[in-house]
Amino acid sequence: MSRPRTPSNVLDLRGAFDKNPQRRREDPKVEAGLGEAPDYFTDDERKVWAEIEQSAPEGVLSRADRIAVEMLTDLIVRFRARQPLKAAERNHMLNLLSRLGMTAADRSRVAKPDDGEDQLDIWDVLGAKGGAA
Repeated sequence: MSRPRTPSNVLDLRGAFDKNPQRRREDPKVEAGLGEAPDYFTDDERKVWAEIEQSAPEGVLSRADRIAVEMLTDLIVRFRARQPLKAAERNHMLNLLSRLGMTAADRSRVAKPDDGEDQLDIWDVLGAKGGAA
């Protein structure tokens, strides 16, 4: 299995585009926020949906993740109801948790999407304080 693609904002922070700026790419913008649980969910599924939304790293889940969160919700509800899960289903549940940044090792690998605000430029700060010109 190949390594998941690193978001372009993380690559930019690492300086990956300094030497080869032609490699810069823009990641697609998605609507922020996961939204409400689907109408056809049971009460238990709604509780798990809310728990996943609250437990995920801030700003990571978006509308584009709804199907993955729906699948994860189903697996967690069945797991908590003590229904036997096949090994493949348990692996799928762990994979979904990992991809959504919900394990200890994966939280550091998930980048919050850029909110569009400009970063503070150190030269602007120095100029405002009357620093060296």
